[in-house]
This record gives sequence, structure tokens and C-alpha cells, in this order.
Amino acid sequence: NGFVDSTLWTSGTDILNVTFTAPGIYSVKLKIISNTNCGHDSITKTICVLPIPNAAFSGLSTACAPQTQSLTNLSNTLGACDTTYYKWAVLGNSVCTPTSGNAAFTLGTDSNSINPALLFTASGDYEVSLITSNMCGIDTAVQHVIIKEKPEVSLDSIPPFICINIPFNPSAIIKDCYGTSTYLWTMTGSNIPSSTLQIPGTIYYTTPGTYTITLAVTNECGTTTVSQNIIVYALPPVNLNPYSGVCADANSFSLSGGTPTSGGTGYYSINGVMVNSFNPNSSGVGTFPVVYTFTDNNGCVNSDTSTITVNPLPVAIVTPGEICINDSIQIGSANTTGYTYNWSSNPASIVSPISNPFVSPTITTLYTLIVTISATGCDDTASNTVIVNPLPIANAGSDDSICLGGSATIGTNSIIGNTYLWTSSPTG
Repeated sequence: NGFVDSTLWTSGTDILNVTFTAPGIYSVKLKIISNTNCGHDSITKTICVLPIPNAAFSGLSTACAPQTQSLTNLSNTLGACDTTYYKWAVLGNSVCTPTSGNAAFTLGTDSNSINPALLFTASGDYEVSLITSNMCGIDTAVQHVIIKEKPEVSLDSIPPFICINIPFNPSAIIKDCYGTSTYLWTMTGSNIPSSTLQIPGTIYYTTPGTYTITLAVTNECGTTTVSQNIIVYALPPVNLNPYSGVCADANSFSLSGGTPTSGGTGYYSINGVMVNSFNPNSSGVGTFPVVYTFTDNNGCVNSDTSTITVNPLPVAIVTPGEICINDSIQIGSANTTGYTYNWSSNPASIVSPISNPFVSPTITTLYTLIVTISATGCDDTASNTVIVNPLPIANAGSDDSICLGGSATIGTNSIIGNTYLWTSSPTG
């Protein structure tokens, strides 16, 4: 109790239990006096009271790489009276390259420094941790920080060459690297010269040549610009000569007349079906579009169309008949405007240009008619026979004289198929 005179001391215990409520360096003194009053002695001990670790730090902030950030250790163990250990660690992951991010200790510091400095050279979501430990325990503080960088960009879906008027949709693979991006497409010469949309839409070129497509992507950390050339080819000049009209009874024929025939491949089609020939007999009457499609060695496709007209045939009509010699009969049909008629017979007895002539053959005759449509030249032929029957011969026999009341036989033997009618003058 501080008195020199030991008789005035207050006795204490030989074992002292002390509870410290605050960290620091404390001195504890023990005084002792013998029970024989032969003197006294004292001893002083120093006690280091350590805090239970509470790890903490500051200094991280969102920024653009490359970026150096100095960290400040705020742990409650700083300045403690005994050894404290500090261990820093950095883990990163990134949507950009490299996917693990890239961070390292710098400015002469390392993972055991009290206040280290970190150099972030790539974008990412980084986890920075501090482990603080001493003989009283261990504690960990963890913070996250986003490090940005300018976008990563590569063009996609842009062909190296294309043909005029062929649409396509340019696009790009864009990694914003934790920033907020804006876009500027430059597509000079196309139907959309520029666009600020991430996907600019469907474009095409109408003039052959070499063009450049450029995309600039900008965020808080800068601009990345990428470009690609595209060659635009002209379409091959394609021509299909006109087809002459054909008659419905024409023979099948090969399709031709399309040019060019070299420097690529060509084919003919009708109603979307590839064909090599055309058969009027199976197509029927009508107008049929024929398309010649040619693909050149650059892959550019062009086509031309012509038509084949299949004209109808006229109908030739020859009426059969049966007449008596010296009679006449009409053997055709009514006239059709625009038709021509050409008659012939066997045996030869008629040459007529009218549609429905009268004929008076003296013997059985085969008549043939060719009818032609003047505008198209299509014709039809028909034949039929007119049978000519001879006149019967009436024979009453020789003149004769008989007596009154007598009889006489007149006429000849009957012929099968004939009918007979007798009359007399005067009646008798």
C-alpha cells in the first residue's frame, strides 16, 4: 500500500488474480516482508495485455485498370505490445480476359505487409482479405472491389465477301468489362451508314467494291475499335432469250438460250422445279415462265425469266355421209375467224379453202381437212368418207301387145334392197 514502514502494510494474498479490461502494457509489483521483521523485498513484473484481433482495412475503390491502390490496415492490433501477424490475399474472377483477373502486390510490399499496395492490371471482381492473428485469436476481414477496363470487342457474322443486294446482320461479341458501354457502327456504303445500336440491323450494299465495317465500343475506361473489310461483288449478267410459241402437240424439247454458261453453273426451272426440257404434250395449253438461274464463281446468283406459250390446236371436223350419185353434201363445219382451211380428197376431186364446202362425188371418196390457226400456225387434220351409191336402173321389160282381157308380165327380177312402185297411164 506504499508505506515504507512494514508495520503499516495491509496483508495481501500470495497469489494475485487480475482482470485487464483494456489492452496495453501493465506493471505489477510484489512486496514481501519476513515474519521475523528482518527486512522486506519487492519484485516488479511487466504484463502485455493483447486485444482479441478484429481485422479491418480500407483503401479499395472501383477504378479502371491498370490501377494501384494502397490499403490501410485498420485492425485493432496495430501497436500491440506483442507480435501480431498479418496475411493478405487477393482472389479475382472476370468476365473479360484473363478470367481470373490480374492483381499483384507492388511498391515493395507483399502479402505480410501491414499496409500493402495492390496493382490491378486487369478487370474483374476481386476479393481482398486480411487475416489478423496473435496469441489471443484470429480474425478475417473481406472486401470486394470491381476493377473495370475498356471493352473487349470482336466482330462476328460479317462475311469476308458478299454479293450486292444480299442482306446480312453484322454483330459483335462484346465484353463490357464491368463498364457501361455505348456503340458506334460505321458501315459506309451500305443502306445503314452508321448506327449507335448494339445490333445495327440488316444491311446490304448496292454497289460492288471493298468496304470497311467499323465498331467503336466506349465505356468509362476507354474505347475499343475493331474493323473488318468486306468485298462486295456484282451479280453476274444473266439473259434468257425469248421462246417462240409452240403448239400443244409439239414434241418435247431441251431448254436453252440462257447465258452465261461458263464461269459458274446455271440451271432452268419452271414453277420452282429444276428441269432440263419442256414437253407441251404434258404441260397443256397455257403460258409457262421459265427461269434461268446462274451462280458465278464468287457465289453470286442472278436470274432471268422468259415464257413458253403453248397454243391450243384447232379442231378439224369432216362429216361423214352417204349420197346418191349426182347428189351433193356439206362435209365441214361453221367457219372460225382466224382459221384457214385446206381440203383434199382421194380420189382427187376437191381443193377448197372454205370451212364447209358442198361436194358431189361420183364415187365413194375420202375427204381430208387441215385446219390451221393463222396466228400460231397450229393445225389439226381430220378425214372422213362420203359414200356414193349408184342410181337404180328401172326396167319394165319390152313393149308387148295383148288381147283385151289378157295379161302380160312386165319388169325384171327384183334386186334385194330395192323397192318398186308401178304406175300406169291411163290408169288401168
